[in-house]
Amino acid sequence: TVVDERGFITNIFNAPLNHVAVISSKKGSVRAGHYHPKEYGSTQFMYCLGGSYWATSQEVGEDGKLVPDTLHMQLIEAGDLHEAPPRLAHQYAFREDTVFLNLNTGLRHADGFGKHTLPMPLPRPEGF
Repeated sequence: TVVDERGFITNIFNAPLNHVAVISSKKGSVRAGHYHPKEYGSTQFMYCLGGSYWATSQEVGEDGKLVPDTLHMQLIEAGDLHEAPPRLAHQYAFREDTVFLNLNTGLRHADGFGKHTLPMPLPRPEGF
């Protein structure tokens, strides 16, 4: 971070990207519940601009099934960057109204959704 009398500059990402979206989510909503197959090579990064959410993730094996004992839950707050590489199922439960950037290294065409994004619901945090 660079700070001067005008404010600050914080670099949050330094790699090639193919897709960037701004996503808003309402308190109590749940998004994602999917993974990206390795052959599409898409790593997804989420940068929280405001609000907070629980990020749940679990590894997906080459057989397309969840890998036991790899379930992880992390609280994401404004200013946090969360990464979901290929074959990591991810799901987000929003604790409050939240806005985040969705940054993808792979292509994200709507007509290929069932190929580059496969459903994989995960356990939800208590209260969701």
